[in-house]
This record gives sequence, structure tokens and C-alpha cells, in this order.
Amino acid sequence: MREVKMGEDDRDRIIRELKEELKKVIKKFEDYDLIIKSKEDLTNNLTTSLNLKDDQIKTMIDSMNLKEQQLDTLNKSLEIKNQKIKALETSISLKEEELKELKASTVNKNLIEEKEEEIEDCQNKLTILTGELEKADEDLETLEQENEKLRNNLASESDIKIIDSTFRKMPKADILKKIREILGNAVHNVTIAVLGINDLQDLHLYEVRSSVNV
Repeated sequence: MREVKMGEDDRDRIIRELKEELKKVIKKFEDYDLIIKSKEDLTNNLTTSLNLKDDQIKTMIDSMNLKEQQLDTLNKSLEIKNQKIKALETSISLKEEELKELKASTVNKNLIEEKEEEIEDCQNKLTILTGELEKADEDLETLEQENEKLRNNLASESDIKIIDSTFRKMPKADILKKIREILGNAVHNVTIAVLGINDLQDLHLYEVRSSVNV
């Protein structure tokens, strides 16, 4: 057999081809790393969003519990005021009966005036308590409305479903457009991931006011 010697040009060509193949392999690995990092970022964002929802729900539950305690306190206060009003009404009725009996008897005028003053004092207390009772009723109604609103908000928050976009396909142009919007509104350091180095030229990074990590 005739031995074929490899010339220098052939060796250079093979080396160039191997380098090109190696670049392609490295590029694929870099793309895979970016995709994995994007998935990790998405997972972290979803976890953060879930934690925020949990915190919001916990805050609503705590607020509802506080409102319930306030409702219980108001209900007890209303009950006490009602008892006082009933006691005052009974006292006024008794004093009015006593006054009638005194007027029908020969008791002196000073004693009658004293009973009339007692009745007037009881009526003033009754008026004050009635006003407090009406105010407490208004507060109770307001608290019940606030509590109902909290229940509705809690139900709404519990029903919200977080969209899983892990395997959702989006056009690259839409992704780059969204990244440009984020960079345009950024005021702090920003970290972005792109599929290829050529995509950076479409992001107009020279217009961004914040520090950008790629």
C-alpha cells in the first residue's frame, strides 16, 4: 500500500475544523447553562411569589382575628349598656310611681322636688347611654363590613392561581422586547440571561442607566 503523507495545509484544515466543532459544543453547553439558569430564576421567582401570597393571607387572617376580637368586645359592651338602660328605665318608672304617691300625700314640697331631680338625672343618664348605644351599633356595623371585606379579599387571594410558564414557548422577539422594557425601567443592578451573545446588540444596553450583569 502507498502511504499518504498529510501535508501541513491538511493538518491546519483539520485543526480548524476541530476548533470549530469544539466551539459549537461549547456554545451548546453555554446555551444549556443559560436555559438551566433561566429555569432556576423562574423557580425562585415562583417560590418568592408563593411566599408573598402566604404572607398576605397570614396578614389578612391576623387582621380578621383582630376584628373578631373587636366585635366580641363591642358585643359585650352593647350588652352591658342594654342592661344599664333597662335598669335606668326601671328606676325611672319606680321614681315616677313614688312621685305620684308623694303628690297624692301630704309630704312636703322639698321631698317632691328631690324626687323630680332624681328622675331628671336618671333621664339624662338614659339619654347619654342611648347615644353611646347608637354609636356602638354604628361601630359594630362598620366592623362587620370591614370583616366581610377581609373575608372576600382572603377568598380572592386563595383563589388566585400562579401561572406556570416553565414550558411555555415564546418568540425570541417578544422575550427581547420584554427585557428591553425591564432594563428601561430599572433603577438598580439588573441580571439578565440571553440565549446568545448576538442577542445583546438588540437590547440597546448603552441606553440603560443601571448596571447590567449578563
